[in-house]
This record gives sequence, C-alpha cells and structure tokens, in this order.
Amino acid sequence: MQQTRVTWANCLLFIRLYTSRFVVTFCPLNKINFKAICWWRYLLAAVGGLLLTLAFPNAGVAGFAWIAPGLILAAAFGTQGWQAFRIGYVAGVVHFLTSIYWLLFIPFPAGAVGGWLALNLYLGLFIATWVWLCQRLAKRRFTGAELPLREQFLQSAWIDRTLWALSCAVFWVALEMLRARFLSGFPWNFLGVSQHKLVPLIQIASTTGVYGVTFLLVWFSSSLLSLALVFIHKPTERRMWLSEILFPVAVTAAVFAWGTDRISKAPAPGRELKVALIQPSIPQELIFDPAETPNRFRTLMSLSANALAEKPQLLLWPEAALPGLDKENYAAITNLIASQRAWMILGADDAEYLPTETNYYNSSFLFGPDGNYVETYRKQRLVAFGEYIPLEKWLPFIKYLTPIPGSFAAGKGPVPFELLDPPRHHCSAYLFRRCLSALRTRTRQSRHGYSFKPHERRLVRQERRAMATGHERCVSRRRKRHPAHPLHKQWANLLGR
Repeated sequence: MQQTRVTWANCLLFIRLYTSRFVVTFCPLNKINFKAICWWRYLLAAVGGLLLTLAFPNAGVAGFAWIAPGLILAAAFGTQGWQAFRIGYVAGVVHFLTSIYWLLFIPFPAGAVGGWLALNLYLGLFIATWVWLCQRLAKRRFTGAELPLREQFLQSAWIDRTLWALSCAVFWVALEMLRARFLSGFPWNFLGVSQHKLVPLIQIASTTGVYGVTFLLVWFSSSLLSLALVFIHKPTERRMWLSEILFPVAVTAAVFAWGTDRISKAPAPGRELKVALIQPSIPQELIFDPAETPNRFRTLMSLSANALAEKPQLLLWPEAALPGLDKENYAAITNLIASQRAWMILGADDAEYLPTETNYYNSSFLFGPDGNYVETYRKQRLVAFGEYIPLEKWLPFIKYLTPIPGSFAAGKGPVPFELLDPPRHHCSAYLFRRCLSALRTRTRQSRHGYSFKPHERRLVRQERRAMATGHERCVSRRRKRHPAHPLHKQWANLLGR
C-alpha cells in the first residue's frame, strides 16, 4: 500500500514539475523556455495532424485546414535539421493514419494493417519534408549572427516575412504535385479538397486545379503563424501584426468574389450528356466471396435496367465493378445497352500475355449503343499497396506486408472515349478476338491468391487452333487494319474455338 502511495506521489511530482511552466495564468507566453519542453512540440504537431484530418470528411470542418499547416509549423519553429523533420513526420503520420483508415476495411486483417501502416509511414515523409524545408528557409533568411530565430524574425522586414509565408505555400504545393506522381502517385487528401463545400472559393480550380486552393490555404495559415508570433511578442503594435494577414485575406476575398460572380453567370449553352451512374455499394466482405458473384452481377443488372428506364445517353459502372464474365453475362450486358441504345463504360480487369510474363491491368471499356466494343483504357496512376507494390523487384519482402499478392501494370497513356454517332468500332470478328479477350475479367478473388496459370496451357493450344482459321487480322469500318490481340486466349475457350 505504501509503495502505491510513493508511486502516485512521484507521478504528481512529475506532472507538477513539467506542467507548471505552461500555465499561462502565471507566466507570459513570450517567457516560456521552449527548448526545455521539446517534447511538447511533438504533441502540438500531432494536434496539427489531427486538425488536418478533421478538415476532411467525415468530420468535414473545413476551417481547420486554414490553421493546421501553421500549427504544424509553430510546433517546429526555431528547430533545425532532423528535429524539424521528426516533428513534421509526427504530424504527417498522425494525419494519414487517421484519415486513410478505410484501407482497414479490406477483409484481410494482417495484409490490410500492413499495407495501411506502410502507406502512411511513406506519406508522412511529405509533410516532414515540408516542415524541414520551411525551417531551413527561415534559418537562412532570418537567423542573425547573435540573435535567435524568433528575435530575428520579429525584427525582419514585412516583405521578408511575407515571402517566407509564400514560400511555405509553394513548398506544400510542390510536394503535393510530387506525391501525385512519384511511384505512380497517391492523390488522396490534397489539402484543397477539404474546401469542396465552399463553392465560390473552389472556382479557382477551373484555372489552377486543386493546387490553387491548396496554395491559398497554406499561405493564409503560414501568415496566421506570423501574425501570432508578432501579436504574442508585440501585442501593442497593432498595425504590425495586422499587416501580416492583410495581404492573404485580400487575395482570398478577391478569389471568393470572382467565384461568386462566376457562379451567378449562366453557363453558355453547349452539348449536354445524360449519364446514369451505377453504384451497387456492395460490402467488402461480399466482394471477396466467390459465392456472391452471381448476386453481385444481378444487382448491377437490376440497377442498370432501372437507370436505363430514364433514357440516359451513357451508362457508367464503377471501377472494377464487373465481378466476373462468361458468355451469358457478356450477352446480357450487350443486349441490355443495345435494347436501350445507350453507350456504356464498365470497369474490369484486363490481361496481356507476353512470351516472358503476363501483365494485368485495371481497365475501363467503352461499348457503343449497338452493343459493340469500341475502346479500352488502362489505368496509369495506380494506388500504392492497393493496386501495385512499390519497389517489389528490389524489395520482394514488401509483398508480405500487403493484402495483394502481385501488382497491376500501368497503362501506357490516355485514351479518349469518343461518343460518336454512328460509333466507330471494330468489326465482328475483331470484336470476339479483341474485345472479349480484353473483357476476360480476372475477378477480385484472383488478386488475392487464385491463379489462372493451370488454364493457360490449354488456352495456348486453343489459340493456335484459332490462329489456324486465318482470322489473325480483320478490317474495321474505317478500313484500318487491326493486328490480332494476344488477350483472346481466355475467350477462345468461352467461344468454343
């Protein structure tokens, strides 16, 4: 019992020792010894990361995005080198761990947790790099020979502090651009997306993309940090600390005014396209259950039939919606759109058989209103640890930390889907040799362990028999010669060749 009293006494003494200096009532903020409370920086950075998360749905408090970057900078202000990097890394990891939680819904617990952790530890590097760059720039611009960074910052010219805030915004935007492209890119949770409800503000995205909105947010937040530093240390110089925020507020107000005016003006009349979007909202557990494949397909067809009753021009299925394709399912899909004279875009897996390897693609396929295949697009920007495993060839052990056994290949480039009347599609023979093979859907189950390799030898023999019939090439309505596609091996079996 006495040992318990000693323990509690030690805890209370520890809390009193390390918290007494933070009580604002008894000590002014400008006299706090920040060097002695370095651990508090990491807690403040974590709070900044949580505020970033709360700016996005489901919480959706968009105002937090205007202060969170500045709060993260405040946590690292005055530090340098690896300490600034570590503080930023804490903020980044906390933000992405709490915002990309949906990866945990994959019904493969060990792999889902491994992929979630690996991805978020990687994404945290971007915010860490941003904090490091901002602090390095502040050190070079404001640190004098004798004065500490805080004092030199306060004594610097207004233009220097403004340029530093603008540079912080440029660094953040540059890193978002890099994140969208490096290792195929991960364009989730860009800061500007958090403002999706502020319609007048986001009109600037029509010119700058989402990066313009992000720039405004980070610039405003960095300027808010400058205002706070000046206000805390020079509260009587009202003109000085108000000037810190005046310029970004004026630019933001101008953007709001421009966006409001843009919304108020009726758009010029142009071509309209009536689109029916199908979203079956099937739980993840059922997606990976082979027994549910027929029910999933029936759900898609039922929703599509109801939507086509409204006479849309385009029927759109979501990415990887097709659970599996056989001869009956293919006929059902094409007959449905042909009967309603609607275009259709559906998502499914694609495969390309090469002499040394087989490449799989996450693809979309365009069908014309006559039910014929028109075009294929293969996804270029793949999701790390979800659709491909980064550095798999050099670090093969990484695949054991993710829920996927292999990677998709990236598409070669963009493919325009032209909705022409009449549609320009391949001829019937090419349809069965190119389109049906392209729609050979490797189901979601196959991504997680099921292999088609036992069937490939039989399909090679069937392909040779098909090639012997002399249909290697055919001519479309445009008299363009199309080479025989290597993907028809699986569909040769379906068509009885």
